[in-house]
Amino acid sequence: MKTINLKLAALAMLLAIFMIPASGQARQGQGQRQGQDQRQGQRQGQGQGQGQRQRQQMTEADVVDRVDRLAESLKLNDEQKTKVLTFEKQELKKTQAMREQMAATRESGGQFDREAMRVKMQEARDLREKEYKVIFTKEQYTKYIKLRDERNQNRQRPGDSQQQQGDRPSRGRGR
Repeated sequence: MKTINLKLAALAMLLAIFMIPASGQARQGQGQRQGQDQRQGQRQGQGQGQGQRQRQQMTEADVVDRVDRLAESLKLNDEQKTKVLTFEKQELKKTQAMREQMAATRESGGQFDREAMRVKMQEARDLREKEYKVIFTKEQYTKYIKLRDERNQNRQRPGDSQQQQGDRPSRGRGR
């Protein structure tokens, strides 16, 4: 009888020893999932919840910071910096108006035209390139294009197509 009690006690202790780390991992996993859910909610924006990641909207302070970094990188003079800043603040207002229009369309139950939005955004990028070409010297503009292309290359995500990334290894047989 004593040996059975000792065996049961030993078994209970072993179970307890193995269950403590497992329960700690479960709690830690729950905490990690909650943290991930909170971060995902912050990225999606308030009320989005549609599985689409929404970028933080730029503020005028963000524009000023971006122009300051650009001015430093390209060694812009004060006049050039002022012109770029004025242009970027105007573009920010246009972008904010487009986003508000898109949000209003969604709230009213309608769907916005993604293709039309894509075209408008491309037109805005083209306008920026045209403006910068006028404001910058030839050397500054060349450096700007180089910096822009590097930034865009670093932005490519794992899901991008092979044509966009070019040198990504294939995922088929024969790796």
